[in-house]
Parts: sequence; structure tokens; C-alpha cells
Amino acid sequence: MPSPKTVTVLAPAKLNLSLDVVGTLPNGYHDLDMVMQAITLHETLVLRRSRYLTVRMPGSFVPVNEKNLSLIHI
Repeated sequence: MPSPKTVTVLAPAKLNLSLDVVGTLPNGYHDLDMVMQAITLHETLVLRRSRYLTVRMPGSFVPVNEKNLSLIHI
């Protein structure tokens, strides 16, 4: 049985059918105009309570550093 300090969620994938960058927002992110479709693929995210922030992404080519948007700096 999972620990109450652990949460597991599915993050569904999407397929961009059309994606246009139409501007830049004041926060530096891009303003997008897009059409997307959900697909049956997903990532499984397991979140565990910890005193330290760590991110592990086994099998991923995405770097685990300050450029990765999955990191949240508190």
C-alpha cells in the first residue's frame, strides 16, 4: 500500500497538430497559438515528501538542471 507521503499521478501526452509562436509574454515565455490532441501515452510521476528537492528522470534525455522547467526553486 502506498505511503501517505507519496502521490502517483499520470501526466498525459499531447500531439501538437499546429503550433505557432505569436509573441513574447512579459515574463519571457512565448505566446503560442496551437491546436493539440490528447493521445494515450503518458508519463507516471511519483512525488515523495522530502526535506530536499531532487528530480530523477530515468531514461530521459532532458537535462536535470536549472533549465529544466520541472524543477521548482523555492
